[in-house]
Amino acid sequence: MAALLAGVTLFTASSVMAVYSAPRALALNPFNASAKAQLANDLVYATGDARQTKAAAALSREALDGNPTLAGAYRMIALDDARSGKPAKPAILAATYLTRRDYIANLWLIEDAVKRGRMDEAMTDVDASLRTSQRSQALLFPILAKAMVEPEMRPHFSRVFRADPDWLASFLGYYVGTARGNAAALAQILLPIRKDLPENYRPLDRTLIGLMVGQQDFAAARAYERAITDPATRAKGAIIHNSRFEAEGPYPPLDWHLFREAAYGSDIEKTEKGNRLLVMSDQEKPNLVARQLVELVPGNYRFAARGRMLTGNDDAELLWNVGCAEKDGPGALAELRFARRDAAETTDFVVPATPCRNYWVSLSARAGFGSAALQAEFQSVDLQPVR
Repeated sequence: MAALLAGVTLFTASSVMAVYSAPRALALNPFNASAKAQLANDLVYATGDARQTKAAAALSREALDGNPTLAGAYRMIALDDARSGKPAKPAILAATYLTRRDYIANLWLIEDAVKRGRMDEAMTDVDASLRTSQRSQALLFPILAKAMVEPEMRPHFSRVFRADPDWLASFLGYYVGTARGNAAALAQILLPIRKDLPENYRPLDRTLIGLMVGQQDFAAARAYERAITDPATRAKGAIIHNSRFEAEGPYPPLDWHLFREAAYGSDIEKTEKGNRLLVMSDQEKPNLVARQLVELVPGNYRFAARGRMLTGNDDAELLWNVGCAEKDGPGALAELRFARRDAAETTDFVVPATPCRNYWVSLSARAGFGSAALQAEFQSVDLQPVR
């Protein structure tokens, strides 16, 4: 019993030590196959010396004699085969047959498929790697983010995304949050499979449209919004959506984007007599409280707003503005100012023949100097061509 207990203790100590120090583990138990495989791995990756692959492969073969299920040992043999000009794929396939958790072997398969022009195989291997190893996310997410903009890759992304793999939500969060990737490219990938994905992906539509506008890809944002919106919900011929504040709309800023901050903001109130846009601010300086992106062609236009200021300081002010949303555009074309004692409700302006076609219709509010908070309401806002 004492001898058996000593043997078990020695084996357990060797197994635990293999995690921390492969040489010490082998000193305790020279037959520890896992420790040999780990030592082979360390010879190359811990030292960064590619010349160690031959010795690492020899150790890996010894490890496989004791335990033929060590995927990392096959991968190390493949590395030496590649370095010496021998086919590396058989050993790599042996490693991935045993487990897909060896992300280095997975990377080899992905690279091999790309070199052969088999992007379908590459994406299948990407999916397998991400499903089985979270460690591969740090390596593969940036690679996938760069590949998203390649038109020939989009069908392959759509095929893999349609199955809703368990890593998809994490990747989309990385793409739109951390990488700030090309939103139009992602929209084109998702559009053909959008109805196949679970409902919990629907909020992504709003995020993508907002990102496309922020990235100045206005045409792509409008095309995506038209593709996912029921035409019956659109007022035909209207430049401004929900001009009587029927609703905030699901896809700002192509619909109303209402800002809601602690010290200022706006909201739509529904009443029996009609809806109205409520505005408040207790800030001395102006702040944006509502806006919508519209498309205008060159010509004459009339902008109108119907509303009033309810409370505010003597210099409180509400300002509607129509200005170019594109970089290096002509800036503000029209202003409609509401103050305490007067309110201009219409203004005419001209959209010049410039490259700008996308304009912000925006409302800013300031309470001015004093202790009274600004409160205001608007029943409608309209923008129409003048012939």
